[in-house]
Amino acid sequence: MAKRHEDLTFPNTEMVTKVVIVQLGSPKTPAVSDVREFLREFLGDPRVVDINPTLWKIILNCFVLPFRPKKSAALYSRIWEGTEFPLTRITREFTHKVNENTPSNIEVEHAFLVCEPRVETVYAKWLDELDERMNPASRLVVIPMFPQYSESTIASGIDFLAKALSTQVRIPDLHVITNFHRQPMFIDNSIAMIKKTIEGKNIDELVMSFHGIPKRRVIYKRDPYFQHCFETFKLIQDGIVDVIPKEKIHFTFQSRFGSEEWLTPYTDDYVEDLAKNGAKKIAVYCPAFVADCLETIDEIGTELQEEVEEYGTEIIHVPCLNSDDQWCEDFAGYVKKICENPIEAENDKLPIMEKDYEEMPVQKMESPPLSDNAKKSLKIVFLTLFLDLVGFSIIFPLFPALAKYYLTVDADNFFLKAIFGSITTLTQTGGVSNFNSIVLFGGALGAIYSFLQFIASPLWGAISDKIGRRPVLMISVFGLFLSYVLWFFSGNFTVLILARFIGGIMGGNISTATAVVADVTTKSNRAKGMATIGIAFALGFIIGPAMGGILSLIDLTK
Repeated sequence: MAKRHEDLTFPNTEMVTKVVIVQLGSPKTPAVSDVREFLREFLGDPRVVDINPTLWKIILNCFVLPFRPKKSAALYSRIWEGTEFPLTRITREFTHKVNENTPSNIEVEHAFLVCEPRVETVYAKWLDELDERMNPASRLVVIPMFPQYSESTIASGIDFLAKALSTQVRIPDLHVITNFHRQPMFIDNSIAMIKKTIEGKNIDELVMSFHGIPKRRVIYKRDPYFQHCFETFKLIQDGIVDVIPKEKIHFTFQSRFGSEEWLTPYTDDYVEDLAKNGAKKIAVYCPAFVADCLETIDEIGTELQEEVEEYGTEIIHVPCLNSDDQWCEDFAGYVKKICENPIEAENDKLPIMEKDYEEMPVQKMESPPLSDNAKKSLKIVFLTLFLDLVGFSIIFPLFPALAKYYLTVDADNFFLKAIFGSITTLTQTGGVSNFNSIVLFGGALGAIYSFLQFIASPLWGAISDKIGRRPVLMISVFGLFLSYVLWFFSGNFTVLILARFIGGIMGGNISTATAVVADVTTKSNRAKGMATIGIAFALGFIIGPAMGGILSLIDLTK
């Protein structure tokens, strides 16, 4: 048996190409713990959720992962097949059939982004084959099984691949397919699947429901996903007008997540309107998926059906292409052409005429996002209000400790005597040993801060109208910092009163901060800006007392 030279890293043999079909993947089981881990990885991908990473980590770990997995697990349990989910089974079956229909010099395998076998696992296997086989693959073709390109799918997959390659030395010739939505093998088989499913059912309407993404990705980030979805819709529509009138074929988007505006029209709302208007049989096909999964089987097949049952409407779910024999055979032909003549494969795309795009709906934001200038200003507003509320509330848990400390080290202080003298007169308790006195002492310190805020607010507002909002906010933030420093070094009660006096005056900038929000936002997005104020108040009242509670554990008299 021939033996390879031990230093031969890329054997000089017949060209063999490894084709890796990549899908998203599914949880290991419908158990809540497995679904939570799946969502942690999936939603933790910055390509999938592209907002501020730090903010999203807080939202994901504090508000999404503690609650959503239970609900999602219940949904996943409805499509659980006993040992695995449909997506993983179908992908495995599809890969096997495609591999059987390709020549021996093309090896087809599958990988998942968030479950086994992962991209890195398949790549590691290939590296082992380089050293162990006489004729290993020396070229790699990666085909993400998302027909239309989107940053949240294709770019995410490329990131996973890049991560797998980042520590490798031997990297083969590499080709990544970023879309195949206009390839005849996809369009023709989609048309055939629709016709086969609706044959003899006398449907009233056909809805092509694509997975949605936030509008801003398309409008502001220029993600081509919406264009690719329309092209898919148009090509399929042209192929089925012989069985369904053009005006009965509709273009929608599903699977909204969060409170952002997503691509419209929304499938659930649109289909419900069709049902209200008398449609009794509505077929729904999901061309953004090639394998049935939670979004198609349950969201369309079950949940959408439940939404329209009250109107006596039946949803006819058109299956994805899955592992259909003809689809697998045609896809194998596409794979062969990619490996042997990629330029020809690219040129096989079905044409879209310029006039066809005149039918493409225009996506508009109902509530436009904040401008970069507005975002910068809101950060200053947030910091200002956050410090205001921390300064106001941090002292609450410290009242007993402060009273004990200053009555020990500064009992003769004029201001301290005045406060407790007034409390004694008011309550007739005879001293500070009574708990009511401590409460009123705290109330007095808090009232000083709030009263000065009340006095200073209109003054800061008037000054900001003359010299501008930004200088006022910067001065007041610096003043708050100074008040905290004075408080930190307040060895006697007079300095503490001075610190609260300065803090209260500077804390009167809340009206100015609110005015800034009104200045930098428009009528349509002002609610987003005002939300910054509410968040700052909430976090200030959470963190301030918490910090005060921790500090109250320190005995300053020792």
